[in-house]
Amino acid sequence: MKKVFVCWDSKVTAAEVEAIANGVRQMSTLCYDREFVVYGGESWSDGEYSSGRWYVDHARKTDDGKLDASSLIELYKARPLLEDDPYVGIYFTVEEMVSADGSECFDLNDVQAGVAVQSVARFRQLSAYEEKLCLERVFRHELGHLLNMAAHGRHNGHCAKAGCTMRTGKDVGEWIKFALEENRFSSKFCPQCLTDLRRYESRLKGTSKHKDQYKDQHKNQQFGVGAKGRLAGNRPALNTRYKADRPSAKMRR
Repeated sequence: MKKVFVCWDSKVTAAEVEAIANGVRQMSTLCYDREFVVYGGESWSDGEYSSGRWYVDHARKTDDGKLDASSLIELYKARPLLEDDPYVGIYFTVEEMVSADGSECFDLNDVQAGVAVQSVARFRQLSAYEEKLCLERVFRHELGHLLNMAAHGRHNGHCAKAGCTMRTGKDVGEWIKFALEENRFSSKFCPQCLTDLRRYESRLKGTSKHKDQYKDQHKNQQFGVGAKGRLAGNRPALNTRYKADRPSAKMRR
């Protein structure tokens, strides 16, 4: 079973943690063959590559103290690989980030490396409710990239369909606009992006047995028609393992 590791900077607030957890719950309804391993702000091992904060502390900084997001990606790519236990990683930090060209950014991913990093800093200017929706959305959006969603798109790897999480926003204002729109719908992704995910996940060992369950789960979901409420079908239990459940030594490397 492939894993999704989720961790964040120890300075992320309790409300922000809950929003991230909501994003995990939302995506767990789509990813039946993935285990979400949530370490939060804690260390998962000793020494190098041992916590979200370790990555932040060892990443490059600009002269004005902003975090070079691309250096976070490079650190992740340099981690000790677990070739027989592949996984993707989602990291949240409170630091302001810039991309390789020096422009401000609040998220960056490397699909091939299987990692995405997000900053909560620019969302803190919003109301508590708007920040919550944006953090839920950025988790869905970045994990969507790592799981090959919007692969069909002709918009630089993004979707252009109204109401779909795989749309990209040029600034915080557009992100909260999209987040508010998507909150009206029971499905946060368009049918084509869900098809992308299903095709990608079907390549994983054991996924085929869940195809009928997946179809039943989503056949009654409303997309783009103002529906609101719980996901259709029986929602699976959130398969999340917290730091208290110590992973094996093999996983902790």
